[in-house]
Amino acid sequence: MSHKPTILVIDDTESNLDMLMAILKNYDVIPALSGKEALEIVKNEKIDLILLDIMMPEMDGYEVCRRLKSEEATRSIPIIFITAKTDEESIELGYSIGGIDYVTKPFKPRELLARAKTQLDLKGYQESLEAQVESEISQRLAQEKMLIQNAKLAEMGEMMGAIAHQWKQPISAISLFVMNLESEAEQGKLSLDSLREMVSKINHQLLFLSETIDDFRHFFKPDKERVLFDLKDEVKRVIDILAPQLLLHKIEVKCEIENHLLEGYKNEFKQVVLNLINNSKDAIIEHGIEGFIRLYSRIEGEFLALYVEDNGGGIAPEMLNQIFTPHHSTKGEAGTGIGLSLAKKIITEHHQGEISFSNTDQGALFRVALPKSYRLFKE
Repeated sequence: MSHKPTILVIDDTESNLDMLMAILKNYDVIPALSGKEALEIVKNEKIDLILLDIMMPEMDGYEVCRRLKSEEATRSIPIIFITAKTDEESIELGYSIGGIDYVTKPFKPRELLARAKTQLDLKGYQESLEAQVESEISQRLAQEKMLIQNAKLAEMGEMMGAIAHQWKQPISAISLFVMNLESEAEQGKLSLDSLREMVSKINHQLLFLSETIDDFRHFFKPDKERVLFDLKDEVKRVIDILAPQLLLHKIEVKCEIENHLLEGYKNEFKQVVLNLINNSKDAIIEHGIEGFIRLYSRIEGEFLALYVEDNGGGIAPEMLNQIFTPHHSTKGEAGTGIGLSLAKKIITEHHQGEISFSNTDQGALFRVALPKSYRLFKE
């Protein structure tokens, strides 16, 4: 303990207080002649140890101890009872209500000092350990937050790449429409109907560009409340975002999902789907094959399950027990090791569901299941 320990001494006899203060002269000692006075003192002072007499008028030491232990602010202060009561029942009661030690009168000064020092040292060790644990937890939380942020940035990078691919065609189309308008105008062939048709086509492409921006903007926006959303519609939106990259690598996507309304955090759920599809895509690319990703839904008892299956070779057996553990990536050094652990947190903690994995003959199979209480069917 870096500060000089403060000891609160409670006894209704002034001569006893004087003697205790003399023995404890190397500490900061605060005297109290009653339990009531002591309870007021602890409200304003940081107390490291209490020496407490039992036999006092109005409020005895047992009651003082009970009140101190009932309050969060004073519960952890060690209490040593000092009393002439030596019967076994009194000693047992003192320990049962929260006393840490029991010294009988008349006491030996050296023994009292030794017991006080022991309790102060133990309190110091405990506070030091708690500070270390708190510091370690804070550091780990900060690291976890950074890893989650990095994972989201990686996902954002994936989406930016996908959007860049998506924008090539509409931008080229708009450029072609403008060139046609310019050509017709130069040749004097630009009619009002032709102009309206070209403007309509350009607006259609601009709407597509705007929608992709909205998709990107909303995808990583934190959800504040549960909403109803259609499972098939939202999965298809994720697939549409990734479609150019999937097409580039000749990966066939089979979407066999039925229309189901879900109640939950839509954007978080889409992040899970994005993560699972990206994992399948990366595994297929790594194996250099013309792969497939199959998504389908099933009703299984009390759950509605979404399955994501691929032919990307699966996950090594030695990693199966760690795929949902933070910092263990299925992609080696290329991965952040946080994507699947974040997916598990979203499904199990935010949606009270389940997420599991198994290898198939060809690749990997993920199962995401939400309980029926989060499911409504379209009629």
